[in-house]
Order: sequence, then C-alpha cells, then structure tokens
Amino acid sequence: MKTMCRRGGLYLFRMSLRWWLSLLVGIPIVMYAFSSFYLLSVQSDNVNKMKTSIYDISYQVDTLVLNADRDMYQALVAYSNLAAGQFNGSSKEQELKNLNDNLKETEDRMMGVTQIVNTQQLLDMKAENGKKVSELLADFNEQYNAWSDMIQKTVQTGRFEISADMKQKFEAGRASLDALGNMTDNYADSQINDIQGNVDTTEKSIYVSIVVISVVLIGLAIAVLVPILRTIRKVVMKTVRLADGDLTVEADSKYRRNELGDMAKALDRMISSIRGLVGGIAATAEVVSQSASQMQTASHKSAEGAEHIAASAKEVSQGSRVQANAAGETAKAIEEMTVGIGRIAENTLSIADHSTLTSEQVEESHTAVMNISVQMGRVREEIDQLTQIIQSLELRSEQIAAIAESITAFANQTNILSLNASIEAARAGEHGKGFAVVAEEIRKLASSSLQSVDGIGELVSETKQEISQVSGSMDRTSAAFQQGSVLVQDLRSRLDAIVQSMQLMTEQLQENSAITEQMSASSEEVSAAMEQSASAGVSNLALTEQVTHETDEQIKLLERISEGSSRLNEVVAELTEQLNQFKLK
Repeated sequence: MKTMCRRGGLYLFRMSLRWWLSLLVGIPIVMYAFSSFYLLSVQSDNVNKMKTSIYDISYQVDTLVLNADRDMYQALVAYSNLAAGQFNGSSKEQELKNLNDNLKETEDRMMGVTQIVNTQQLLDMKAENGKKVSELLADFNEQYNAWSDMIQKTVQTGRFEISADMKQKFEAGRASLDALGNMTDNYADSQINDIQGNVDTTEKSIYVSIVVISVVLIGLAIAVLVPILRTIRKVVMKTVRLADGDLTVEADSKYRRNELGDMAKALDRMISSIRGLVGGIAATAEVVSQSASQMQTASHKSAEGAEHIAASAKEVSQGSRVQANAAGETAKAIEEMTVGIGRIAENTLSIADHSTLTSEQVEESHTAVMNISVQMGRVREEIDQLTQIIQSLELRSEQIAAIAESITAFANQTNILSLNASIEAARAGEHGKGFAVVAEEIRKLASSSLQSVDGIGELVSETKQEISQVSGSMDRTSAAFQQGSVLVQDLRSRLDAIVQSMQLMTEQLQENSAITEQMSASSEEVSAAMEQSASAGVSNLALTEQVTHETDEQIKLLERISEGSSRLNEVVAELTEQLNQFKLK
C-alpha cells in the first residue's frame, strides 16, 4: 500500500503544469456537482418525509372528523331511541349513558382537530365553500353546542322530542364536519403538489447552474491558463536555446500587459543585446587578429631592418679600426661609412613608418576593446533587470500562497461553525435533523475547500521551481558573460603593454635617427679635415658601438613585440573559440 501511495505521489509530481492547472479547475467543478447532486438527494428525502408528515396530518384530521361525525350520528340515534320510548328502566339509563358518551367523544375529537389545526397553522386555509377553517370550526361549535344544549334540556325535562330546529342544527354541524374533511384532503393534495413543483424547479435550477458554472469556469480557465502556459513554454524554450549558445531566437511581435509579458520582453531584449554584443566581439576580434598579424609582420620587417643596421654598424666599426691603423684607406672607409649611414637612415625611416602604423592599429584595437567592455556592461544591466522581474514573480507566488493560507483559515472557521451547528441541531432533537444534515454538508464543503487550497499550494510550489530553473539559466548565462569579461580585460591589459612597448620603440628609433644624423655630420667633418681622421675614426668607432648597442636593444624590443603579437593571436583565438559557442545566424 505504501509503495502504491509513493508511486502515485511520484506520478503527481511528474505531471506538467498544464495538468496541475486543469485539476485546479476540474476538481472544484466535480466537487460542486457532487455536492449539488447529494443535496438534491437529501432534499428528495426531506420532501418524502414532508409528504409523509402531510399525509399523517391529513389522516389524523380525517380520522378525527369521521369519528366525530360517527359519534354525533350515534348520539342522534340514541336520542331518537329515547324519544321513541323504546327503553325503560336500566336500558333507558344505558341509552342515556351512550348518548352522553357519544357527545363527550364528539367534543374530544373536535378538540383534537382544533389542536392539530392550531399546531399546523391551518386556521386561515379556505375550504371549497370559501370559508376558512377557523370559520368552519366556529360554525360547527355554534351548531353543535346549540344542538347539544337542546338535547340536554330535553333529557333534564324527560320530554324527548325531535324538533325541526334540532334537525337543522344537527345537519348544519355535520355539513361543517364534511367541509373540514374535504378541506384536509384538498390541503394534502395542494401542499404536496406545491412541494413537488418547488422541488422540480429547484432541481432544474441546480442542473442549469451546474452546466452554466462548469461552462463559465472552463471558459475562464481556457482564457487565463492557455496564455500563461504559452508564455511560460516560450520563455523556457528561449532560455534553453540561449543556454545552448543559440542566439537566433526571434523576438515576439506582441507582449501581454502583465509580469509574464514583462519577463518575455526583457528576455527578448537581453537576447538581442547579447546577439549584438557577441557580433561586435566577433567583429572586433577579427580586427584585432588582423592588427596583430600586421603588427607581427611589421615587427619581422623591423627586425630585418635592425639586423641590417647591426651589420652596417659592424662594417662602420671595422672601417673605423682600419682608419685608425691605416690612414691611407680613410677615403674608402668614409665611403663605406656613408653608404652604411644611408642604409641605417633608410631602415630607421622604414622602422619608424611600421612602428607608427602598428601604434595606430594597437590604438584602434584598444578602442574596440573599450567598446566591448561598455557593451558587456549594458548586457549585464539587462540581465539584472530580468533577475528583478523573476524576483517579482517569486514575490507574487508567495502572495498567492498567503491568500491560500487565508482561505485555509476561512475553511477551518467554517468547519468549526458547522460543528457548532451540528451541536445545536443535536440539542434541537427531532426538529433539528434537517439542519444537522445541512451542517454536515457545510463541513464536507469546508474539507473540500481545504483540499483545493492544498492543490493550489502545490501548484504555487511547482511554479516557484520552474521560476528557479529560469533563474538558474540566467545565472549560467551571467557566468558565461563574466568569463568573457575576464578575457576582454586580459586582452585590454595586453594591448596596454603593447602600446607601452611601441612607445619605447618609437623613442629608441628617434634616438637612432639622431645618432645617424650625428654620424653623417661626423662623416662630413672627416671628409673636410683629413688631418683629424684619427680622432674622427675613434669617434666613429664609439658611435658605431653605440649604434650596435642600440640596435641590439631594438632587436630585443622587436622580439618582445613579436612575442606580444603571438600572445595577442592566442588571446584572439581563445576569444573566437568562446564566441563559436554562440549561434548568430
């Protein structure tokens, strides 16, 4: 049994939200119909009891009236026998006793009729002749008392005679009795017909109300639940596709004017912002990749130029040494030095041009990275806004749970009231049985309301779980963008280092250019004054050593630039790999 209950509970928890909401509408309809049919059954039993009670009252009145009529007739027969002189002695006494007993029984029976009519409040009911019951009873009492007084007077005087007035009083009394008997029969039939008509009208009204309420509830459920389920399915589908990196989700053309519509609209805005951000990052990554490639090419060319400068400086150094050892070869050394200086100037200019181009490209990459950072900040704001909407939905769910608790308290109070009503009905005894049945039905309806409220609480819990799933998807999306922000910050830091290296290289190139101009001036001085060739050779040797040293520093700087370009390519590759997780088209 426990295993079956556990399986049933697992099956209920696995039901979709659509089935839960359908049960939320269907169970109250079924409970309402069941309670209505049960109340109809109770009403039918009560009607049958009322019919039985009405027939009992009619039967009692008819019995009393018929017996009173019989006793009155027997009293007349006894009086007639006495008036005929058929008895004497003890037989006469016995006949007088029968006369008095019949008169007494007639009075007792009519007193019973009067008591029943007063108890049932039938005094104002009219008979077929148009008179009320109270008037018929008054007429009977008047005629019967007059007739009884006439008989008693004749008995006292001993002169038994039947006068026309006595006969008229007797017939008038019996006519009132007949009218009362017919009235009770008509009363029973009319009351039963009225009750049955009311019961039929009530049954029709209940059946119509069941159909109308069911149709209205089902229509309202369809009108309310279908848009809610459609919106939730769309949001779940979009968040799942977003978590899978699919950014091709199209935005809805219309939104509902409630929290669900705001959530769907915010989700579409977030997806659009993410799609623009990822597209911009991809475009910027491509530009950065191209700039890195160009910068790496420029660094290679600069390295080649630096090697040429180093080779020229070595040649100038060798020439200076030869000039110092052999003055006769000064002219040739000067020519070689002039050629080397020209090549140094050309290479320096070429390196300066490449450095300028590389610096501009690095600045553009730095600006693009800044734009990416700003755009990612905007996406983060959209994610925060969507998180606030989800928190609002969680608050509404808690408010619904609070309302359900209020309904539970109301149902418990109703249950207590029904218990008090049952106690009062029990005190009332036989007259409170119908009220006890109604109190029991109220208690059952309160219990049904408690069960429905429990179902609402479970539905609210299921809705909060689905909202938590959407919040989890948003957290994973936020984490992915946080990782992208870290990569962008890393790229930004590396670009800053490259910019500093380019500035340092530019300063060294300017210094090399100044040295080259100084070497050119020195060459002119050597050509103008051969007598100073020794000192100029020493000066040239020092300058060429300095150029060689600066050229070696420049080569090292270019190697660092090349390494930075390679690392920049690796960062761009990592960023591109991250972007490939998103589907834009």
